Amino acid sequence: MIERKIYIDKILKFKDLPIAKAIVGLRRTGKSNIILQYIDFLKTNFKISDSHILYLDFEDMENENLLDSSSLYKFLSSKIKSTDKKYYIFLDEVQKVNKFEDIVSTFYKKKNVDLYITGSNSYLLDNNRPTLLTGRTITIFIFPLSFKEFYNFYNDKNKSLQFVFENYLKFGGMPFTTLLNLQSSEINKYISSIDSDILVKDISQFLLQKNINVNDILLLNIKKYIYTQCGNFTSINNIRNNLKQINISIYNDLLESIVEGFCNSFQLFKVNRYDLLGNSILKTDYKYYVNDHSFRNIFLSNYKENYGFLLENIVYFELLRRDYEVYIGKNNRSEIDFVAIKNGEKTYIQVTKEINSNNFDREIKNLTSAKGATKKILLSLQEEEKIIDSVYCKNLARWLLE
Repeated sequence: MIERKIYIDKILKFKDLPIAKAIVGLRRTGKSNIILQYIDFLKTNFKISDSHILYLDFEDMENENLLDSSSLYKFLSSKIKSTDKKYYIFLDEVQKVNKFEDIVSTFYKKKNVDLYITGSNSYLLDNNRPTLLTGRTITIFIFPLSFKEFYNFYNDKNKSLQFVFENYLKFGGMPFTTLLNLQSSEINKYISSIDSDILVKDISQFLLQKNINVNDILLLNIKKYIYTQCGNFTSINNIRNNLKQINISIYNDLLESIVEGFCNSFQLFKVNRYDLLGNSILKTDYKYYVNDHSFRNIFLSNYKENYGFLLENIVYFELLRRDYEVYIGKNNRSEIDFVAIKNGEKTYIQVTKEINSNNFDREIKNLTSAKGATKKILLSLQEEEKIIDSVYCKNLARWLLE
């Protein structure tokens, strides 16, 4: 099991606070393992006894009788017997429980309860639902393995930085793949199975909740097109026009709901543009990035096709892991790959495979001409690191290890 200390530390910041901790992320990113690591940490470092830790996995058939909020309430109440010591309750994939919000509302405020919930879709975060969890939960996102986590796993096996980075580009960071010994066929089968699971258990279920019933072929065609366009500006009209070319007609409202379903599962992330001159978020023109590039790779005959996107995708999710707000930068007629904002400070980032005479002006001058950033970084695969006109030119793989 890979130790994911970054998330243990994030969860610990909210330990014992009177608020539910919602741990969310894409299916199979290791949420349950992180919870189990956290439980071990509580036992080892805070001497919490087994009797004061309640862990329930609602994807386990053993807990099927607890999928009703009334039954779950009775069960939890029967286990909480002491008032002077805190109980740590972990409800894994809690969205499967009918009226789970009632459980959260009841137990998060009890003085002798510290409540943790997990979910594989944004159902937990939907502020438009009749019963709101706003103000009752703090959200902690779990992402696939970062390159640093991936590297630490293989670095123990004396593999070079370049070797590990190439395999990360190829296989992505879904945690279980590290146990498959870099076997392409086995990893591709595994990623495909997760992709199918997400389609059936998350996206299709999300659409059914909206009384939308569509076939898998339509969903796959939409997904394939968005994957090919990842890293490029796109729109609902672009997607609809592409579907027309393969004789599929669809209304914009339905298409928007389907794309929302992909984002709801945390498989796709929609990124807006940020106007550097007006300091405002633009509502038109956006990009999608895929939560772990391995999902896109299995749809392509050559995963290095559109190499620039592959690098961009990795950088985008690394910035999210580092708790930045991330946008696409618009500066007059030019574009900056990422505007990363944290604690009120902006960092501008360009990503490219290499710096040469053909792209120097576009990559460097786009950064030097942009105003308002505390720091400007150009990431590439070149070994030499230097500063050009206040732009930090860094090796991307080494930056990922910082």
